[in-house]
Amino acid sequence: MAAILGGLQYGNYGYSTRNNITSNFTITNADPNLNTNTFLRFYCTNTTPITATLPSASVATTGFFYLIKNGGTSTVTLTPISGQTIDGQSTLTLNPLNGVKIVSNGTNWFIEYAGTSGTSGTSGTSGTSGTSGTSGTSGTSGVDGATGTSGTSGSSGTSGTAGTSGTAGTSGTNGSNGTSGTSGTSGTSGTNGSSGTSGVGFTTITNPGNKRLLISDGTSNSAYASSSLTYDGSLLLLTGSLQVVGDITAQQYILSSSVIYVTESFISGSNNFGNSLDDYHKFTGSVYITGSSHIITGSLFVSGDVSAIAFYELSDIRYKDIISTNPQIDLSSLDVIQYKFKGDDQTRYGYPAQDVQKICGDLVVGEDPLTINYSDLHTLKIHQLENKIKELESKIESLYAKIMDRDNG
Repeated sequence: MAAILGGLQYGNYGYSTRNNITSNFTITNADPNLNTNTFLRFYCTNTTPITATLPSASVATTGFFYLIKNGGTSTVTLTPISGQTIDGQSTLTLNPLNGVKIVSNGTNWFIEYAGTSGTSGTSGTSGTSGTSGTSGTSGTSGVDGATGTSGTSGSSGTSGTAGTSGTAGTSGTNGSNGTSGTSGTSGTSGTNGSSGTSGVGFTTITNPGNKRLLISDGTSNSAYASSSLTYDGSLLLLTGSLQVVGDITAQQYILSSSVIYVTESFISGSNNFGNSLDDYHKFTGSVYITGSSHIITGSLFVSGDVSAIAFYELSDIRYKDIISTNPQIDLSSLDVIQYKFKGDDQTRYGYPAQDVQKICGDLVVGEDPLTINYSDLHTLKIHQLENKIKELESKIESLYAKIMDRDNG
């Protein structure tokens, strides 16, 4: 239904007009000021039959009227409320190009006049073309929804400690030589000194083999050569389980893909790997972690995918030194790219680290390869979008206030 236009005059009466009505409509008691100095004019342009429902004639004062014109190509049926009539009829149908003036007598509605369309006059000469109207201004574009933040990488499980080498049995010491007897006086020779006792050693070795380390069997003169513990001068190889009471110190721990589980007996308590950030721990294959894993200091680099039910980041204000609040960093110029890592068929989406580094170097770490702190990047993007939404809301509220002031004025 078209909007009401005010300020028009019809003789000594003021009226409002509703134009281009194409569907069913109801005239309510709130539409006009129901008195004899104001009325409504309705102009219908419907192409299918429609119905206009009138308000109660008893609410309108005597003499209040409506002008209704059917300018469409189908019928318009006027229907009063239950118990009221139009000239004694329950309805009044207007054919195309017909109009009517209906007036309230305080109880019912009656027709003051109804006119049919006259015959068409001859066509006038064509007028000159009018000048073209100016183009309307374009509407503002809607803002895009914020990008969802990426999950943080899960931390890798700790490396299992290497077993210590078994100690070799000590060799028996040679007996000391007896002292030489003093030379006798000429004549009889002095007696020779007694020989020293022989050193103690292993006299019996069970299961001997090349490169096998000897393990005492609990006796003083025999040992066992275990096939599961060998040493070739550079590599100590243990086949089986290792239990260590104490510390294990090494420059590097390497767990191959054959290491599947790190048991509770190993990870109970605190386990420290390395003495500085320069220490490097490498896991080749898959790492399965049951429970929690914490990296207090340093970085975790994973070449592959990290999956977890949830990722959490340390955000306790007690651990932070605040540099600034609500930094104004414009990331709107960043372009999202669709890509695949070289040697990988998985399609991915993200930002080039070099482009991010030009705008905010704090978000990029490393040298080769460069990596992006997507969590902080998305925090800044969301903050930027929130500010733009606030600006748009402020503009909308300002425009709404101006429209209300204009309509109320």
